[in-house]
Amino acid sequence: MRGRIPSHFEYKSRLSDWDSRAGVRGVPRRLLAEESMGKVYFSPALVPTINHPLIEKLGPEAQRKLLIYHLYSYLDFTATFEVEVVNRGAQRIALGKSGIHLPAEMLFDAYKIYCDEGYHSLYSVDLKLQVEAATGVKALPYNFGNFLRRLNKAREAVPSNLRSISGVLIVIVFETLISLILNKIPKDQQVITTVRQTVSDHADDEARHHAYFSSLFDVLWPQLSQRQRSLLSPILPHFIIKSLEPDYATIRKRLEIFDLSPDEIDQVMEESYPWPEVLADLRKTAGATLRLFERNGLFEDQQTREAFQKSGLIV
Repeated sequence: MRGRIPSHFEYKSRLSDWDSRAGVRGVPRRLLAEESMGKVYFSPALVPTINHPLIEKLGPEAQRKLLIYHLYSYLDFTATFEVEVVNRGAQRIALGKSGIHLPAEMLFDAYKIYCDEGYHSLYSVDLKLQVEAATGVKALPYNFGNFLRRLNKAREAVPSNLRSISGVLIVIVFETLISLILNKIPKDQQVITTVRQTVSDHADDEARHHAYFSSLFDVLWPQLSQRQRSLLSPILPHFIIKSLEPDYATIRKRLEIFDLSPDEIDQVMEESYPWPEVLADLRKTAGATLRLFERNGLFEDQQTREAFQKSGLIV
């Protein structure tokens, strides 16, 4: 690291009013109260398998359960990712152990983010337990380790002195993505109100986190040497794709519960998740992150640009 905050960098905190706006400081516990009102537990538009002909043949109850399972996966992922990944990064930043030279206010704001993410994890588990009790549909076992191994695979080639920075980059990537779930579910009136409120609470906090981690990248990248950038930038497309790509193994496990043959499950998966459509969604969700990288000149480097082009994230 060069060890110097860029002279042009000016941090404008979006967390200065955290005490009055953060969910953990003022949002009430969300209690489930609409099981009998005919609403759904997740937006069908965000579950590509739900309207596949082979799934429709299984009937409305199977479709209802699939939406519940999808909610569980979202809540399990959120609960685990926030504490296993984001808060590990936030902790290192707050304690000044990230390897990045930061203004004191950014160190302090990292403590606030740490509190936010712990609360997101807490209420994700809370909502999951409430839905299980209300519906009688038990969540399937969740294996976060598989996701983490895929995400971390690209870090294996990173020199040990850059491992900490590469971990911070994972957090920056994830926290600057514009999640379709956070964007769409709060507006979907067919989704149970408590689910919409919980996701909306999360989205409100994450909008402020997005601004923080965008600023973090703005101050981090200029502190790297050209060699360090050349080692780290080609792995960024991998972080984006593995953060956003559908969890195919988990989706298959859900389908195996129902009366479908292995061949039928293959068909549902192939026809519900064609790669061109998946990639188009990835590009859309990663738009803000890609603009952040472009603003910092990443694509001016030929090796980096080629890595992003090869991934399909840019043309």
